[in-house]
Amino acid sequence: MCGWTQSTTDDLNWTDGHGRTPSGNTGPSADHYGSTSGHYLYLEASSHYQKTAKLDSPVYPGGQYCLSAYFHMYGQQTGYLAFNIIQAGHKYTLKKYVGNHGNRWLHMRLSINSHAPTFQFEMEGHTGSGYHSDIAIDDLSVTHGHC
Repeated sequence: MCGWTQSTTDDLNWTDGHGRTPSGNTGPSADHYGSTSGHYLYLEASSHYQKTAKLDSPVYPGGQYCLSAYFHMYGQQTGYLAFNIIQAGHKYTLKKYVGNHGNRWLHMRLSINSHAPTFQFEMEGHTGSGYHSDIAIDDLSVTHGHC
């Protein structure tokens, strides 16, 4: 997971997946390249309604960074996916996606300039009210400089 870790302050974990997710009419059928053998992380909503899963990045020194990720939010009951920053003991939401975004991978890029001595990124997914709310992420990366 390239230094990212499952949070201990949530009630669901991200799952390593490839190919189609177990539930029909929700989740991806392949990674963002279209490969059924490629891996991605996802939240399985079946029997996990209204649950939150978080991934925490390594700690970075202040400065300019680019956060990039592909995400897939498909299903009638999809919850939300938030990209947060944690610095000086406070959490700030940088970008939040809510609801069904169709059966496709979308690319998100954010330029961040943190003046704190250190900070972390947090990716927070929240399943919706039913099993049609799988959320997936792929190729999450952090690089120095603007996007």
